[in-house]
Amino acid sequence: MYLCVRALIDFRVAAQYAEPSKLKRLEDKFEATANRITNQMLSSSLIVFSTLTELHKLTCETFKYSGLQRRIKFVIVDEAGTVPEWQAAFLIKVPSIEKMVWIGDTKQLPPFISNPLGKERRPTKGFLERVQEQFANAKISIPMLLRQFRMHEDIAQLVSAAFYDNKLIFDKQKSSSEYTGLFWIDYNASQPTHEVEKWKSEMGGTILRIKKVPSHTRGSEAGKDTRCEYKVGNSFVNATEVAQIVEDLTLFLKRGVFVQKSVAVICFYKKQVELLEETINELEKKDPEMGQDLSAACASGKLRFQTVDTSQGSEANVVILSGIRSNAERNVGFLAKSTGEKRICVALSRACEALFIVGDKDTLASPSSKLAFGLLWNSSGSGVLTPRRQLKTLKSFSHLRSNTGAQRASDDLLIAEAYGGSALLPETGGLEVLEDGKEFGVKKEVGCADDGEFYF
Repeated sequence: MYLCVRALIDFRVAAQYAEPSKLKRLEDKFEATANRITNQMLSSSLIVFSTLTELHKLTCETFKYSGLQRRIKFVIVDEAGTVPEWQAAFLIKVPSIEKMVWIGDTKQLPPFISNPLGKERRPTKGFLERVQEQFANAKISIPMLLRQFRMHEDIAQLVSAAFYDNKLIFDKQKSSSEYTGLFWIDYNASQPTHEVEKWKSEMGGTILRIKKVPSHTRGSEAGKDTRCEYKVGNSFVNATEVAQIVEDLTLFLKRGVFVQKSVAVICFYKKQVELLEETINELEKKDPEMGQDLSAACASGKLRFQTVDTSQGSEANVVILSGIRSNAERNVGFLAKSTGEKRICVALSRACEALFIVGDKDTLASPSSKLAFGLLWNSSGSGVLTPRRQLKTLKSFSHLRSNTGAQRASDDLLIAEAYGGSALLPETGGLEVLEDGKEFGVKKEVGCADDGEFYF
């Protein structure tokens, strides 16, 4: 290893002063030294940790690393659900491999596939899912890893019921922190507080910003339920949710959440992420201290804005999920498709301690949508949705209790519906609390809406 580092230093120093011919000789010397050191390391290693892309390079360059091909007997592939076919194929051609173990989740998103035009898409099914189906057809059982270690039990129970047939095993957790569990920020979607306006950027393009709607003009126009979503090309944004989330992030700053916890804001549409980022930029102009603190949280990695697709494989202590879709027709777009179900599974399973869903429950949890969100709400004959006992509903983050000794329901879960700043516990009014704890029921099938929307 010393020789490799020494050669790299010599090469970088010489690159500033050497003639081209000497530089080429030094470059060749460095490459030869690096290859020799790599071979020495590989020849004495019993376990090699590598990405599949790097392993592909090592096994294909037989003239450099021929010994490696003869020594690999056993391969374990993690996150196998995201492995494209070509990477799976090259492993098969390595002659020394005797056994492969693929560990992955077919309930989450398959890999991206690039075409010659440089565009990316996600197939309906990935390699691992097709192999799994072949195993099922051949009556070959596939073991399932049942115990999960990431999510708070309230979140895990929802994910288990919605996607894994209630098979997940999770430990009960008790915490005095207010930022634990499953929350729904239940805003009045029939009265948007903010709208989207277009601005000309300095580069000549168009940027989107949010604008507050005067209180006297909020609500339905000419008897029509307008709701909160706004179509931008093939994407959607929701200015009311953006304003709510940014306000809530400033509250997190004031309460010191970013000091000890990571926060991810996850959106189903890329344009919503862009609108959130632009709103933070605008906040820096209006409130420099607050805006700069949020930007600093982003720079440190404590705060992230992500689409669901880019969030796969990551986690955060606290996740804020923006549902975005909000319309009178209860149209949930691509979320009703098979890949939409996988995206919802990814979105709901990123949080370790707390998941805050900011969404229009009448759209996302509508019985007609058949989405996992519907498992969090009871639907009455009149169409009124009331929260189930795992769910804590709030009008805004400001209604979270600042003290650590918050009163709990008898099942150690707080269900608080906030109106005008006062939180109502189940015993003081209005919320249905089920007794048996089995209200999630059987996994729901997701319908398919052929709306032709893009995923971003």
